[in-house]
Amino acid sequence: MITGDGEALMGMGSLATIGVKRPENLAIVVLDNGHYGETGMQASHTTGGVDLVAVAKACGFQDALTLTETNDIAHVRHLLHKGKGPLLVSAASRMPTPRACCRPATATRSSCASCRRRMRKAIP
Repeated sequence: MITGDGEALMGMGSLATIGVKRPENLAIVVLDNGHYGETGMQASHTTGGVDLVAVAKACGFQDALTLTETNDIAHVRHLLHKGKGPLLVSAASRMPTPRACCRPATATRSSCASCRRRMRKAIP
């Protein structure tokens, strides 16, 4: 399952349920851009220090880790294939915050051409 940090934060109770049920075939990848994308790109609590990996471990996940380097992908692939879940992988994908002129627009459809260019450059 792939989700964002905002959704993971809003549904933290689900992490507790997963930790209790311990489904061995479940892996969650959290793409952490540090924003609540669906509600206007406000900073999420991960920018304020909330550690979703620590939360997952406290909830009883078999494995939980932060993906920081592309070299770590091989280790994540190994964890995915060994089938001893649940697994949570947090992958930071920081992008610039839209300027105030674009806040009313969605993250993917900024109203200002300057901000659209900045966002395109940030997303490979």
